[in-house]
Amino acid sequence: WTVTTPLTPFVDVAAAINPSPAVSSIGGSITYAVTVSNLGTAPATDVVTTDVLPHALVFLNASAGCAANGGTVSCSNETLAPGQTVTYTITAVSYSPGQISNAVAVSSAQADVASINNSASAVITVVGSPPGAPGVVPTGAAEIFTPASSNWTPTGAMNIPRGGSTL
Repeated sequence: WTVTTPLTPFVDVAAAINPSPAVSSIGGSITYAVTVSNLGTAPATDVVTTDVLPHALVFLNASAGCAANGGTVSCSNETLAPGQTVTYTITAVSYSPGQISNAVAVSSAQADVASINNSASAVITVVGSPPGAPGVVPTGAAEIFTPASSNWTPTGAMNIPRGGSTL
């Protein structure tokens, strides 16, 4: 078997997304590094990368070349040469706990020979803060915060309820 390089030039734009941090708290900012590449042998023109932010994220800012309209962020690059890669950053704030999936898609004016790599997604985890405010510490020395239920649980022999209530 031998592999022969095609004689016809082609365009293959590809997208990747990498969030930082992968775990955040409510009100924390998440920065997405969005990488767009032309894996083809011909220039890709009118390259547009689109990120429709999920409702749990609110747009904060983005790299030069990007613009936000509501919850949609679009980044434009007139031409990507063969083998060229560009990276954009999109920063958003999380306002809802749970796992949040964010996806990006890239397109160009030319037909793409491998459209399966034109989109990418990443999942982050946003944890809810303990009741009260971010960074709140337990009122007693024997309380445990359980993120799954978002509750403080008294521990120890007396099991004194939170907030000074009596049994």
